[in-house]
Amino acid sequence: MKKNSGSILIEAILGLAIAITLITAIVTALISSLSSSSFSRNQSIASGYAQEGIELVRSIRDVDYSTLSGYQDGVYCFNPSYVLGNCPETINDSGSTFSRKIEISKTNPKCTSSIYVASIVTWKDAKCRSNDECHKVELNTCLINLDYVQLP
Repeated sequence: MKKNSGSILIEAILGLAIAITLITAIVTALISSLSSSSFSRNQSIASGYAQEGIELVRSIRDVDYSTLSGYQDGVYCFNPSYVLGNCPETINDSGSTFSRKIEISKTNPKCTSSIYVASIVTWKDAKCRSNDECHKVELNTCLINLDYVQLP
């Protein structure tokens, strides 16, 4: 009788250990899934803001190329009226804060006879080890003067 009661206790402890291990694995998988989902959502939002930045600069070019070409090489941000000016520009969306910067360069080797524009959106989340934004989406393009037609 004593051998049986001891083995029942060992089986119960072993069963409890297996159950705790399974529950821990399931909870860890759920937390990881939620974290990945949050990152994917923020990355998608940041991509949208980066694309919007390119489109806003493109609209400046479309209205008056000389306005765009009048900007010095450097980093700019949009103010609330969507005019390029001093930084920072912060955007609050879905509980996250994003920063957008527009880099303009007339001397970038990637774009000859045109203006290089990069729209850079950054953000931070719980994975960032410091207060700095550790995630980034960057889109870039070369904008030409649509009014200028080169004859052969």
